Parts: sequence; C-alpha cells; structure tokens
Amino acid sequence: MLRRLFCAAVAVLVSTGVAAGQKAVLDEALRGTGASAVLMDVRTGRLLAKTGPEAAALPGSTLKPFILYLGLDARLVQPGTTVECRGNLAVGGRNLACTHPRDVTVFDGRAALAYSCNTYFARLAERMSDFELRMGLVRFGLPSAESDGSPEGRVLTALGVVGSRVTPLQMAQAYRILASRATPVVMGGLEDSVQFGMADNARMPGLVGKTGTVKDPGQSWTHGWFAGVASGKTVVVVYVPRGSGADAAGLGRRVVEGLGR
Repeated sequence: MLRRLFCAAVAVLVSTGVAAGQKAVLDEALRGTGASAVLMDVRTGRLLAKTGPEAAALPGSTLKPFILYLGLDARLVQPGTTVECRGNLAVGGRNLACTHPRDVTVFDGRAALAYSCNTYFARLAERMSDFELRMGLVRFGLPSAESDGSPEGRVLTALGVVGSRVTPLQMAQAYRILASRATPVVMGGLEDSVQFGMADNARMPGLVGKTGTVKDPGQSWTHGWFAGVASGKTVVVVYVPRGSGADAAGLGRRVVEGLGR
C-alpha cells in the first residue's frame, strides 16, 4: 500500500515537473509577441500547458481541415475530386482571392488543403446544407455557427471569415479530435501544408498543421492562427492577435523546437 502511494506521489511530481517545463517553453517561445498558445495530449486530451490570454477570434482557414473531413465523410467529394481555381474569388461582396501560387490551378482535396485554396472549399461548402455544416463543426467541439441560410453565407462560414469565434483551447480540442480520426487525405494535406504549402514557416520533421489569417469585423488588422500536431502526440495551437498565419506558424515551429531540447 505504501509502495503504491509512493509511486503515485512520484508520478504526480514528475507530471508536474514536465508540465512546468512545457509552460516555460511556451513562455520563452512567445516572449514579447502578445501571442497565446496551447499544448494538448492527443491520446488523452489532457491540457499540457497554455500561455497568453484566452481570447476568442474568427478561425479563418484553420477550419478547412474540418470542412474537408466532413465533405469526404458525407461523400460530397472523393479524395480525387478536383476543382479548377483561377485565383479570383468574391463571395457576398468580399474579396477572398486565393494567395497560393498561380501556377497551381487544379486541386484535389489534399492539395487544396496544403495550398489553402479558397475556391475548392467554397465549392465544397456550397454542396453542404446549413445543418450539415453547423452540426459537422459541433462534432469537433467547435461552436455552432448559423449562416444566413444563403449559399454565400454558408461559404463564408466554412472559410472561417464569419460566424462563431474560437478560443485557442477550443481550437486545440478540435484538432485533437481531428488527429484521433486521422484520415489520410486530411492528415496528408496538413503534412504538405507544412512541408511546402501555406504553413511552410512551421516546416520541421514530424510537425503537421494549418494556418489561418483573418480580420474580425470592424478591425483594420488581421490575426493569425497555427494549429497542428507534433510527432502525432501533441496538439500545438498558436494565436497571434495582430499578425498572420505565417507569423503563427513560425512561432509554432519555435515552440516545437523548444519542446525537443
């Protein structure tokens, strides 16, 4: 009995020490940036560490992996379904032109995720009902977001530029669920995004993820997200209140590098 109590006490002390070390890594990696970050265990869902304010903001393109997952799951698209993108996209009076290289014009789901092609995800969202979109996001613990019922409203919601705001902790919980389901197309797209796509500021072995850059209504500046998984074990989320997804991805890489030391 005493031996079990002693072992349990040692385990608690070790766990506390590890958590303190992870919190120190976050604090050091994000020092002076104003950013927030969360680390979460993929297997257990345990919060490992967090730092910075728990602000809620529009998720932007970090929603795209979930939209792709839902589209594949409902068989609205197949892994090989392609969409031609001409770069320009306007929805509901908003300019949502793609920022990926113009020499890439045809995308399947994995490539669309890697290059964050707005046109691909706009076409996919148009095939969903409001109910499918709203309840689909709830499956990942994301706040329910009702559009205005129009195809344009549904597209804007799916692209994360209108609708519910998300906290870094909610984002981490959603990516943890996504990682546990690990569909090859979605996880492959997240891997490619970091290796050569829009999240390449986070490029390093074992790290997969997605960026997002978006403005909240009434703001003239953008905020940035990076959400991903390191070595299949740890969810890493970084939110930059004034910046871009590229900024957040660079900080995400810095966090993971710190964890490896």
